[in-house]
Amino acid sequence: MKQQRHTIQPPKPVRKQRPGLDDEAESFCERIRREGGGEWFSSRAGQVIGALWYRELDKEEAQEWLDRKDDDHQRNCASAKVEQYAGEMDAGDFRHGIPMLIFDYRGRLINGQHILSGFLRSSAETIVVSVQINLHDKAYQAIDENKKRTLKDTFKWNGVDRPTEVASIVTVLHQYLAGCYDDRGYLGARNGKALATNAQGEKVRKQFPEIEQHLWKDPGTGGYSLPALRAASVILAQIDPDHHKKFFAVLIEGLHIDSPKDPVAVLRTAVLKARKSANGRGGWRHGETILRVFKAWNHSIRGESITGPLYRKGEPFQPPLGRLPVPESTRASRRLQ
Repeated sequence: MKQQRHTIQPPKPVRKQRPGLDDEAESFCERIRREGGGEWFSSRAGQVIGALWYRELDKEEAQEWLDRKDDDHQRNCASAKVEQYAGEMDAGDFRHGIPMLIFDYRGRLINGQHILSGFLRSSAETIVVSVQINLHDKAYQAIDENKKRTLKDTFKWNGVDRPTEVASIVTVLHQYLAGCYDDRGYLGARNGKALATNAQGEKVRKQFPEIEQHLWKDPGTGGYSLPALRAASVILAQIDPDHHKKFFAVLIEGLHIDSPKDPVAVLRTAVLKARKSANGRGGWRHGETILRVFKAWNHSIRGESITGPLYRKGEPFQPPLGRLPVPESTRASRRLQ
């Protein structure tokens, strides 16, 4: 006997899944789901969980969706993160289809404001995102429970040894090459705009594949930036390998110090005397550390002694004497004399 076919009925309207959904919210959720080809997903118990699909957005759609943000159910918008995303999109580094925009059962945007804001500020015409409508009435509470993958996580995933230390060096190299330290910028290069995205960090690591050869031990007891000292080592080794070897033998090990006024000896003494404040903070930040190293290097290259202070707060940043052997298309080549 031929079995009778049963038609699978679509889930009930979203309005009946959660109380308080108005007609406009239901209309919006249903419209974008149909346009994107998303299907409602139900659990084995028959509960409708939500819908998920990919969508290519243009600027008009992005603005419409961003306008559905509810400030009571979103983090504060971080302008630095928005600029990061816009920069990735302008540079062609944005990974399409990975970021997820999430709407809740009321049609509120509960995840994706930084992506959409960055897209609107960028020169990109469209972006591809994944889209979710989640019907749980407290879906917004779970959005930020998982940490965003950091540069360290990316390096670890790619098999980099000592990924935490390599990531910290890459951060300083990125800031230096991007011009964050130029003039007196080194005094404030600590915000989100100065942090490398994963794509930018991977580019820096490929530009300097020998980074792991510069994981020097800490010659002092803190109070300065060890990642910045290591980043300076990466750069100086590219400029003059022979002089770099002698320079860091003095700085790290204290070997072959001919005079206390020798530039490297002055730098080593300053590093050994650097101290953190009582609360464990303070001391030399990245830019202040790398500036001191470059100043000592420049005096050493010129064969000059240091008779006064190695560093005066607020003085302009000094790039190292020499030139990195990198393609002229990189920003680094324009920042080294």
